[in-house]
Amino acid sequence: MLSFIFILTFFQDNNRFTFLKRLFLFIIIAFFARSKAGILFTVVWTGLYNFEILKNKLRAFIFPLILLFAAGFYFLFVNVSSMYITELNRVKLSVKQRPEDINLILGRVSGIYIVPNMIKENPVLGIGLGNYPLLRNNAEYRSFFPKPPKESIDLDAHGFGGIVDILVEMGIAGLFFFMFILSGINKEIKRLNKGTVLTLSFLLIYCFGVQIYFLYPWVLLAVILAYKNNYINEISN
Repeated sequence: MLSFIFILTFFQDNNRFTFLKRLFLFIIIAFFARSKAGILFTVVWTGLYNFEILKNKLRAFIFPLILLFAAGFYFLFVNVSSMYITELNRVKLSVKQRPEDINLILGRVSGIYIVPNMIKENPVLGIGLGNYPLLRNNAEYRSFFPKPPKESIDLDAHGFGGIVDILVEMGIAGLFFFMFILSGINKEIKRLNKGTVLTLSFLLIYCFGVQIYFLYPWVLLAVILAYKNNYINEISN
């Protein structure tokens, strides 16, 4: 959410306070929100938004910087993956010891087993839009995880974020349709300054774990389309 607000500041006209607003938001995201995904998203999007400037000013260093960022992303990915693998090695024992622990049997650890099973069983059309919280406790999906206690079974449960949610709930066909629509939007706005980067901002929000049902990514897309149609001054007012 804070990263979304951070993006909105880029639609403001340049003035002496713009930098301070962005710096303030970045400090909140980096030091107070404690969201690894939020920090990484902000860094990646800022780099994309300023890529042309960085390319011109740091032309001699562009390839080392790309390699540095790629290496950093790789090690972050490996470390996060290693964290999940370590937890998965313990999970069978943990399930026996804590069969009613909601954080374990309804969390992302169990989801690592459940989501691939859902995709494997329903690869083309998915399990149905909005059905993940309803079907995740089915025996054919949850593997060795126990059925949650009766008082907790109706608790809301989410997947791993927008792109994975689309793949699980709408299958390969739904993901293709979503990307087809997004490519059409990109064709409409790519002539704008930073048009493609603005399209990526909407997509990246989902890549970094936001649920497809959350409102603010769609608000961002509305602002982008308004910007394309010269309505941004009315929105600012």
